[in-house]
Amino acid sequence: MKQKIAGQLIYALLIIVSTIALPEILSTAHSEPADRIIVESMTSAAFDRIIADRKNRYLIVFMTSWCGPCREELPGLINLNNKYKSRGLKIIGISIDFNGPTAIQPLIDKVSVNFPVYWISEETAKKYNIDAVPMIFLVREGRIVEKIIGKRSEKYIDKKINIFLE
Repeated sequence: MKQKIAGQLIYALLIIVSTIALPEILSTAHSEPADRIIVESMTSAAFDRIIADRKNRYLIVFMTSWCGPCREELPGLINLNNKYKSRGLKIIGISIDFNGPTAIQPLIDKVSVNFPVYWISEETAKKYNIDAVPMIFLVREGRIVEKIIGKRSEKYIDKKINIFLE
């Protein structure tokens, strides 16, 4: 008789727990993080407007999904975004993958990039002579003031940003 009551109590407890906790567990199991960056296409005109923006300062990093040095550079750029966004620096990632914005999305998700990332067309990349990745543009007062070609250390980019923001 005691075993039957104990079994019924366990069964009742399982039902109560599953009706209270299970919906919450299921609702969060497949949700996207609120701050997940979704890579979107950017038109050539929209990219031109960023370059011509006289009010903001930008670090624009060009990358591709297949570029090993690009992948290695991203964690440092994430750290630098955390460090400098309060000082007004806007870091933007630009994918030039041939397969569109979806090509780089898995990499952006894997390293939890914390700045916007867009995809531009081959024509736009050619217009700005993007012929190597990674490549960084430092843009101030509507002008590209520096072009950094190839992977650089976080420390190197940090020094460049400090000078750029003076």
